[in-house]
Amino acid sequence: MRSLFSGPIRRSFRDIPTLETPRLVLRKILPQDLEDMYDYSRDPETSKYLLWEPHTSREYTRTHIRYLQKEYQSASFFDWALIHKETGKMIGTCGFTEIYERKRCAEVGYVLSPRFHRMGLAPEALQRIMDYGFKVLGLKKLSGRFMEDNLASRKVLERLGYQEDTVKREYFYKRGKKQQILTYSITDKEYQSNLNQRRTFSE
Repeated sequence: MRSLFSGPIRRSFRDIPTLETPRLVLRKILPQDLEDMYDYSRDPETSKYLLWEPHTSREYTRTHIRYLQKEYQSASFFDWALIHKETGKMIGTCGFTEIYERKRCAEVGYVLSPRFHRMGLAPEALQRIMDYGFKVLGLKKLSGRFMEDNLASRKVLERLGYQEDTVKREYFYKRGKKQQILTYSITDKEYQSNLNQRRTFSE
């Protein structure tokens, strides 16, 4: 059973800050994102390895965005919209699927339009979220879960220093196929060590 404790970390997302990377702006999901979100959310490829199914209409997406505004206000939603600087389009989301405040840990997740795959945008966005989680929020551990067939997500997490942390086996049925859920994690100390090594190699 997940912790529903709503402390200052969770409440800070009521006014979610805007973050940036070289190619992305990370900001609050807004009603103006309707067309862009619908465009990638209706594509079956987008949610191939996710728990939700493709959006069936613009009205469905509009209702979902309205729901997210309420979730922000209740400190129950921790995702940023990913705005591609070059095109100005919202191309996905990235953030924390859950924050366990008492344990100072969180689970990360992201969704990216298939049109923007294989450009290195997912690790770019997740790196910024990790930096915010560890340095600003003071989290001690971040984890990411994915279906075993989702090799792209495995590579993203491994690229950023996550290591397999599966203690118990979890399974999920997606479109009739049984999938094992894997968990990869990284601590704040491991994250800092990786940053130090990168600085050393670049000197």
